[in-house]
Amino acid sequence: MATLDQLNKPRILTESDRILTDLSKELENLKDRMGQLEKEQEDSRQFIDQVSFQEQLASKLVNFQQREIDAQKENYQVIAGVMHNLKSPVSSVMENLASIIREIDDPETQDSLKDCINTASSVLEGFTEVEEFCLFESGSFQANPKTLNLRTFFTDLVSKFQLDPALGRKHSLKLLVDAKIPGQNPVYAETLSFAVQGLLEELAILAEPGVLELKVRMEEGPKQPGVELLDLVVEISMAQATELALKGSWVEFVKAHAVSLRQQGFSLLKTRDRVRQTGGLLEMMEQKEQLKGFRFSLPMTY
Repeated sequence: MATLDQLNKPRILTESDRILTDLSKELENLKDRMGQLEKEQEDSRQFIDQVSFQEQLASKLVNFQQREIDAQKENYQVIAGVMHNLKSPVSSVMENLASIIREIDDPETQDSLKDCINTASSVLEGFTEVEEFCLFESGSFQANPKTLNLRTFFTDLVSKFQLDPALGRKHSLKLLVDAKIPGQNPVYAETLSFAVQGLLEELAILAEPGVLELKVRMEEGPKQPGVELLDLVVEISMAQATELALKGSWVEFVKAHAVSLRQQGFSLLKTRDRVRQTGGLLEMMEQKEQLKGFRFSLPMTY
C-alpha cells in the first residue's frame, strides 16, 4: 500500500514521458486530419457525381439541339423542293402567254397579257428567292474561297450596274478602291458578288436619282498570335439618307419598312445571312438615325 508521502510526492516527467505525450497529441491531430480528409473525399465524390450528371445532361441537350437543327434543315430542304416544283407551272404559264401575245393583233389585249407575264415573273422570282434561301439555310450552299483581282472584280460589277437599264439610267455609281489592296486576294467571291449586287439594287430602289458610292478597303481583323488576319470592308452609300428609320434589329427594320424594301426585305435578310456564313458582318450605315447605306466585312484569310 502506498504511503501518504508517496501519494503527495510530485511526479517527475522523464524524457520518455514527454515523447509519449507529444506522440499522443500528434496521434490525435492525425485522427482529426484523417476525419477531415474523409469528409473532403466524400465532398469530392459528391461533386464528381454532380459534374458527371451535368455532363450527361449537357450531352443530352446538345444531342437534342442537334436533332432539332437537323430537322429544321430537312424542313428547309422540303420547302426548297416545293418551291422548285412550283416554278415549272409558272414558267409554262409565262411561255403560253408569250405565245398568245404573238398570235393576236389586239394591242389592248397584248398589254393586258404582258401585265400578266410581269406578274407571273414576279411570282417566279419570289419562288426562286425562297428556294435559294431554304437551300442556304439547309446547308446545301457551301462558301468556297477564291483568289481574284479585286480591282477588276469591282470594276466589272460597276460596269454591269451602269449597263442595267433599270439601274444605270437612274443612278451613277462611283467606285473608290483603297490603293493598299494588293493585286491578287483570297476572298469568298460568290458571297462578295451576291452581297454587293443585292445591296446596290436595294439602295437603287430606295435612293433618289443621283450618285451611289462604293468604297472598298482592307482593315486588320482580330489579333491572333503569329497570324495576320485581314478583313475586306465594303461600304455602299447614297448621297442623302432615306426616310427609313433604323430599328433595334434587322427583323424589326424589315417589319417596319417591308413595303419599301426589295422583295419586302426578304432579299436583305438573305444577304445578311450569306455574309454571316462566311464569318462576315453586315451593318446599316445611318445619318441622323436614318438609313444611308450598308457596310459589310468579309475575312480574307482562313
